[in-house]
Amino acid sequence: MRMRSPSRMRMPARVPCPRMSRPPTTLCLVGLSLAALVLVGSPADAASEQKLVLRAGWNLVALNVQPADPSPVAVFGSLITGGTFDSVWAYDADAQSWLSFPATHGANALSILSPGVGYWIRLRGAASLTIPAAPASLPRSADTLVDGWNLVGFVLDQKVAYERLLHDLPVRQIWTFDPVVKKFRGVVYGATGGAPSPEDFREIEPGRGYWIYSANFTTVGAELATALPPDLDVSPLLPEPTVPGEHQVFSSVTPGDKNYGRKNGDLSDLYYDTAEQQRAVDLEDFTEVKRLTISNKGAGALTYRARIDNPDDSPWLRFRVAGDIPSDDEYLTELTGVVTTETAALDISVDRTGIPGGQRNCGTVVVESNGHLTEFPAEPVRSISVCMTIPPLDGDYKVTAVINTINGKPADTHNPRLALSLYRDRDGLKGVIDATKTLIIPDYCVGGSKPGMSCGTNDECTGGRCEHYVRFTGGVYQPGTNEFSLSGSFEIPVSTTAIPTDNPYQVPLRRDITLQGDRRTHGEGGLGPVDLKGNYFETIRNVLGEPIQMEGTFIATRESPLPSARDVQTNDMGNSMEIPDTSTELVSEIDVTDQLLLSEVDVVVNTLHDRPADLTITVESPKGTRVVLQGCRNGACNFPRQGEVTYDESADPLDSMDAFVGELAVGRWKLHVLDSVAGPTRPGTLVKWGLKLHGTRVNGIGGRVVGVGAGINVVLSGCGQVVSATTDANGRYSFANRIDCLYTVTVVGSGLQRLTQTVSLQGSDATVADISPGSRPADQPITVTLPSDATRRLRSLSLGAGAGLLNKADFGLIQNRRLQYADDAANVDIDRPPFGPNASDEDTDAFLAGLNPGTGTNLFSSNYDANFWANHTIDPPANPAAVRHIYLSMGGSVIGVTGGGGYQMTIGANP
Repeated sequence: MRMRSPSRMRMPARVPCPRMSRPPTTLCLVGLSLAALVLVGSPADAASEQKLVLRAGWNLVALNVQPADPSPVAVFGSLITGGTFDSVWAYDADAQSWLSFPATHGANALSILSPGVGYWIRLRGAASLTIPAAPASLPRSADTLVDGWNLVGFVLDQKVAYERLLHDLPVRQIWTFDPVVKKFRGVVYGATGGAPSPEDFREIEPGRGYWIYSANFTTVGAELATALPPDLDVSPLLPEPTVPGEHQVFSSVTPGDKNYGRKNGDLSDLYYDTAEQQRAVDLEDFTEVKRLTISNKGAGALTYRARIDNPDDSPWLRFRVAGDIPSDDEYLTELTGVVTTETAALDISVDRTGIPGGQRNCGTVVVESNGHLTEFPAEPVRSISVCMTIPPLDGDYKVTAVINTINGKPADTHNPRLALSLYRDRDGLKGVIDATKTLIIPDYCVGGSKPGMSCGTNDECTGGRCEHYVRFTGGVYQPGTNEFSLSGSFEIPVSTTAIPTDNPYQVPLRRDITLQGDRRTHGEGGLGPVDLKGNYFETIRNVLGEPIQMEGTFIATRESPLPSARDVQTNDMGNSMEIPDTSTELVSEIDVTDQLLLSEVDVVVNTLHDRPADLTITVESPKGTRVVLQGCRNGACNFPRQGEVTYDESADPLDSMDAFVGELAVGRWKLHVLDSVAGPTRPGTLVKWGLKLHGTRVNGIGGRVVGVGAGINVVLSGCGQVVSATTDANGRYSFANRIDCLYTVTVVGSGLQRLTQTVSLQGSDATVADISPGSRPADQPITVTLPSDATRRLRSLSLGAGAGLLNKADFGLIQNRRLQYADDAANVDIDRPPFGPNASDEDTDAFLAGLNPGTGTNLFSSNYDANFWANHTIDPPANPAAVRHIYLSMGGSVIGVTGGGGYQMTIGANP
């Protein structure tokens, strides 16, 4: 194959067509070699440089990066200095003329080098060339072909079949050069555009230059298209668009529709978005990954970059690159790639780890490309809103525990399984264990004449019902996290022939269970984004002489976002009632008998009225709290409804139903209906109304401490709760709103023996009468002697679980919340870890934050009687102004550890 070189060539008016029998007469090449392309960078970054391996003589190449400095002097600087560079040539197809550097033989000057262009490079010797890429650039491939010959290049990250790259284009010939045999290789279509003959290659390669013959002028340009999950339109459906692809206005969003463009009340997106029109992603409260697809609606090669906008502000938002196993997954802030006729699938991933429930986070994914903009919408940069809701801990869970130790020794035992329903209320968290799905859980009577007795059916409860659940209580104990604790305590009676139970022993079996957990860590294998894991603690009593203490771990997989085992009370009114067509208010009443501590209230209302907007409908709780369901306030009205509506399910009330959370359901509920506008002639009707009350059934514990008057401290502990009360003038005390559990009642008072009594609260109120503590000398000090070595002084206190006041003779309470040391010089204030002076530390060095003796902050004070919180500074040992007393919140166990770690004691109110 003989051809004239660019330096000796004059371009004819039309470049003749290359044929295998007669090669092109317009070019003379000597020693052409393939350019080797190396893209350097991580999957998150565009190529940071391009490496070319060149031979002596002519080389036909194309750039895959946008050079940081596109001048030939900068690009070929190392070759020029080394003396191997001769010249570089490009072909201007529009002008049918050559450009060269250095300018020679009548060619125009070549001043810049760009992607999308084919270049002849002539060297005096073999060499390697590295071309740094411009930062954040998106190099463009050739985007037009003139009628005739074109010398072009394509920005690619891998080989691509020429049919895909040049599909639907009037291309008739494609030529490149094989450096091994030093011959041209071509693809030549038939005269009528039929199958190619010859077809020396199948793929366009990165880094190669190509001569392409086009039958006429055409646009090769790539065109960006993206696809995301579309908005959801359910019946009644929007009408079909009058123009295919038209962006339709979401004229009315009806129940079941989802307009993902509406974010946090922002109504800027009023359109129904198809997959290609979609610019918003909502992962709601359970989805971890959504897929974004990027495609090329045009021809040629589309280079794209997808990045997280301000990734430091959205650390929870990343792109996931899946590995062979979940632990190998990568989470990146930026991805780049090239697409031709295929699509690129990008996983948008969110991480809810450590973010407290109830929050909603939104961030932005930006997609940039080197292609044309799509017709809709014409945004210069495509921004995609990504939002997620942090789900609460609520839901149904399948809990599987693994017991690691029993009384501190390695365990080989049955691993408990629990069917747990978990939900929030104003007091924290409530849990319900379903006895029908869990072993060794009691069934007992609620209400009637046999509360607390074992049962199998409602008939055995004589007016009550047989309860198949046990209740746990707890809360999120670390603010700003999902770290929770949940505790329950219950007793399974001995089985009888009449009433069999799960208790295999001949004594009542008591189980105390605590779960301390959190959401799983992002990407942790086997667990989903709403699953839980943590530590499992159980104590079994009455089987052996000593309690059996089991410790281990648990995982909890969520099976439903709605807790199914909550206590639910449904009440409906009787006959329908006419709504007065005046300013007279219709009031309808429902009496509720169950003592539910409310976590959710739904109200069902069915009205018939020719003008429903005339009605104001309000529901009132027994406590007097009012919530407007339908009406107007300060010019804001909610949509008037006709027929049966369930407020807080199928319709939003004007006021929030959260106003009822934490109240007791028992008592008289009222519905107020007011028709404030006269007419029409036919009056309206309240057909029915009803309540769906969700919460936790609670009862009370009360009694009398015999022989005392007012002011004696009584502490109730159990199921993770510690509360206190004081006696009235008759020595009576009470604790309301307690879940079913085994509790300990403790009487603590100056001059009184410390007395405890266990109370089982199952199915009804419990009264503990005639607690008669004995007396002891009122001011006899009970002391603790700590090591005098300052390095081993008491240094920190933290809340603990399950431990109580040590039954030792060497220390105890001498007054309410007061413990006295025998060696006052050993006293020191408590600073819990993390230690330090910063405001974010648990306790600052100066105790500037709110002080809480129950959690171990600044426990020493020299002014106990006048001001319990008087001392706001850290006191070292032997500070004469701050010795003699350590203050302690009665009830919860408190563990103190010396600085040297060698001495530990437990202080608390429990036995």
